[in-house]
Amino acid sequence: NVSENTFELGRNFANKIWNAVRYVLMNNENPDLEKGAKPDNMYDRWILTRLFDTENAVNSAMETYRFADTAQILYEFFWHDFCDWYLEICKVNKSDMNTAVYVISRFIRMLNPIMPYITEEINSIIGGTGLIQASYGKTNEYTFNEDSNNVNVLRSLITAMRNLIAETGTARIEIMPEQSHRKLTEDNAGVIKELAKAEQVEITDSEPEKSVPGIFDGGMVFVR
Repeated sequence: NVSENTFELGRNFANKIWNAVRYVLMNNENPDLEKGAKPDNMYDRWILTRLFDTENAVNSAMETYRFADTAQILYEFFWHDFCDWYLEICKVNKSDMNTAVYVISRFIRMLNPIMPYITEEINSIIGGTGLIQASYGKTNEYTFNEDSNNVNVLRSLITAMRNLIAETGTARIEIMPEQSHRKLTEDNAGVIKELAKAEQVEITDSEPEKSVPGIFDGGMVFVR
C-alpha cells in the first residue's frame, strides 16, 4: 500500500537532493566529470569508500529484485553520509567540492531507475552523459580502510559530544582520546568543535573531576 506519508518522504528526499546539488555547484561552478575522483583528504577518501560500498549494496539489491531495499540504501547514503556528514565537513574545511560533484554523478546513476526526472535534470546540469544509456551496475573501487576507520572514530566522538551537550546544556567539552587517536583528534579539532556545536574543546590526558562522562569509539568525553 502507498500512503500519503510515502509521497511526503519522496518529496522531502527530492528537495534534499536538489538543495545539496545547488550548494555543491555554488562552490564548484565548472564541474569536470572527466577528471574523475581526485580525493584531497581523509574525508574525501571516506566518502568515496562509502560510495563504493553503497554501489555494491545497491547492485546486490537490484539483482535480487529488492527495490525497496535499493531505495532505502540510497536514501541512507545520501541523506546521512553525504549530506549530514560529508557536506557539513566540507563547509568547515571550505573544500573545493570536486569529490562532491563526482559522488553526485555516481549517486544519480544509481538513483535514476527510481527517480528518473530529477536525476536526468541534475545530470544535464553537471555535464554528465545520458543516464539512460549509462552502464548500470558498474562500480569504481575505492577502499581507503584506514581513512574510513578514522572518520568513523570522529563521527562517534562528535555524536557523543552532541549527546552530552543535549543532556547537560553545557557546550564546554574535554576529550580524553586513546593515545592511538590523540593526533587524529588534535588534527581535526576544528571540524570536531564546529560539528558538535561546542563552545570550547580541550584535549586532556586525565579524567576531570566532577564531570559527566560519555564514551566514543576512541576514548571518552566529559563536560563539567
